[in-house]
Amino acid sequence: YGWYHGKFNGLEISFLLLNTGIEYNDANDEKQLDYMQTIGPRFTYKSGRFNAVATTYFQTGKVGGNTVNASYYSGDLGYKVHKNVKIGVGMEYLSGKDQNDTESDVQSFAPLFGTNHKFNGWMDYFYVGNHKGSVGLVDIYFPLVYNKNKFSAKLIPHLFSAAADVYNGTTKMDRNLGTEMDLTVGYK
Repeated sequence: YGWYHGKFNGLEISFLLLNTGIEYNDANDEKQLDYMQTIGPRFTYKSGRFNAVATTYFQTGKVGGNTVNASYYSGDLGYKVHKNVKIGVGMEYLSGKDQNDTESDVQSFAPLFGTNHKFNGWMDYFYVGNHKGSVGLVDIYFPLVYNKNKFSAKLIPHLFSAAADVYNGTTKMDRNLGTEMDLTVGYK
């Protein structure tokens, strides 16, 4: 892997290049090794009470002998409305594959090496298990954060939907996957 991180007057830039070797058994039950690359930048910006984050990653290469073409995009904005209260809005998009797509290419973004609770809600309903061949995910969220002295509280509603088409047999379904309300309270 290669990683760069730089700080420039409130702006931080990171760039990742990750080559992941993935072993699999071919049709003759012989061990094979494919390589998938994850490439992309992350930008963070802070100025006064405002902060912003934007990230995009692309995956290419091969997995299980199949071509990979997947992507991830995210962005969020935050604003301190009071010295103790911060509000925000954010969105994450993980590409997926239509359920009626019969091509062998991999279009579902693979969030490698687990980041439980960090992304897509604290219930870990998405991507802690198997993401392979999934319809992807769109997560729109609205954090509300309160901090004062040793006390903290965070409330984050999430609106989840599929990034690709979902089918029940031959019937195309609504992409809505539900909502989640995350609440945490802490005292140090």
